[in-house]
Amino acid sequence: HSNKIESFALNSFNDLRNLINLNMNTNRIKMIRKRSFFALNKLKILDIDSNSIEFIDEEGFYGLFDLNELYLRWNKIKIIEKRSFFGLNNLKIIKIWSNFIESFEGEGFHGLCSLTELDLSLNKIKTIKKRSFFGLEKLKKLILNTNLIELIEEEGFFGLLCLNELDLRWNELKIIDKRTFSGLDNIKILYLGSNLIKSVESIQKGFYSLQNLTELYLSKNDLKIIKRRSFFELNSLKKLGLITNSIDSIEVEGFY
Repeated sequence: HSNKIESFALNSFNDLRNLINLNMNTNRIKMIRKRSFFALNKLKILDIDSNSIEFIDEEGFYGLFDLNELYLRWNKIKIIEKRSFFGLNNLKIIKIWSNFIESFEGEGFHGLCSLTELDLSLNKIKTIKKRSFFGLEKLKKLILNTNLIELIEEEGFFGLLCLNELDLRWNELKIIDKRTFSGLDNIKILYLGSNLIKSVESIQKGFYSLQNLTELYLSKNDLKIIKRRSFFELNSLKKLGLITNSIDSIEVEGFY
């Protein structure tokens, strides 16, 4: 790491077939070409933080069959293309924060069947499209804070059967629709602080499927009133954060 590498030949790692940890951070790499690391089938950790990566080819990481952790922070990635991470069947953690990601294809994370943590914070994502994370059945933690998210389409999180924690702080959400969180049956912690949400009533029906939720954070929004039975469906809730809002009225049975 900390060199001036801009690119590397596809056979660069052919003699390093037993390599377990590869650190290429703080270089000048601009692109991950198809099957760039194909020979490294025993690699466990790949760190490409702090480069100038703008584009990842389809099957860019194919061949890294034992990879557990992938770090792509502080790059210039704008789009996650279809099958960018195809073949990473054993990947557990991927961190892509501090890039310029605006969108990702519906199959952008296709093949990551073992992934447990995905960090996309500090990007420029505006919309979570329908079934954006479909296929990530083992994902437990999804971090999307500090983006520009205004809209979450119906079933945007569909397929995240094991998700425990979802972080949506510091975005631009105004409304939570009734099927925004559809399918998140096992979620326990939900961060919605530092958005533009004005009414708990508007998200009341959005909580109908979150029967196992234990912590809900709505701090630093624009809430003005807690209406009757706003949180009625949240039978397992233990912590509710509402600090730094503009609440001046709580109706009878507001927290029933």
